[in-house]
Amino acid sequence: MLLQGGAVTSAWVGKAAVCIATGPSLTQAQFEAVRAAREADVVRVIAVNDAYLMAPFADILYYADPKWLAWQLAGRERKWPWRRFSAEEVRQAFAGFAGQRCSVRPDGKTHPGTEYLKILNSDGLSLDRNGICTGMNSGHQALNIAVLSGANPVLLLGYDAKRGVHGAHAFGEHPDGTQPPYAEMLKAMRTTQLPLAQLGVNVVQLSADGTAA
Repeated sequence: MLLQGGAVTSAWVGKAAVCIATGPSLTQAQFEAVRAAREADVVRVIAVNDAYLMAPFADILYYADPKWLAWQLAGRERKWPWRRFSAEEVRQAFAGFAGQRCSVRPDGKTHPGTEYLKILNSDGLSLDRNGICTGMNSGHQALNIAVLSGANPVLLLGYDAKRGVHGAHAFGEHPDGTQPPYAEMLKAMRTTQLPLAQLGVNVVQLSADGTAA
């Protein structure tokens, strides 16, 4: 288990990790490639937010926004370019996710079955296994978890930090129309470069036209 007692263990040392965010460049082929690699025990996988719907094989489902959790529990239809999930399918997928769920507690509330990490800073990367830096987006936080796990290299998918033809995400827009703060996200991601270099962690950006750490 990677997450135990509100901390990230070093269970992924010697493994590659793939962090899948929900940027518009995501493709079905990418999900299938990651699935095959996970089944072959080549990688470990962190699915960020709605990426878990296409990656039920992920080891970790990471989310940070309490609103997002409420949408999963209530059921909100999702339309990826190649697959539609009805509200009921979303509810079932979240309830049946086989990996570990992880989040932070911006509102102080908790949900059963979720491991919670502390928020330690905004910029950079936390080296404290009990908490993470937020970077103003869940993708940044997933990267921090992968680094704390000891994984190397860390591969990024869906880290576009810009809108695409379907909107802000591969599935379109969130129900409330929230727009990611791209400029702030990119600024925060740049603050991970020094700690990554000091740790010797190789981050590989596989997102189309994305911005690497």
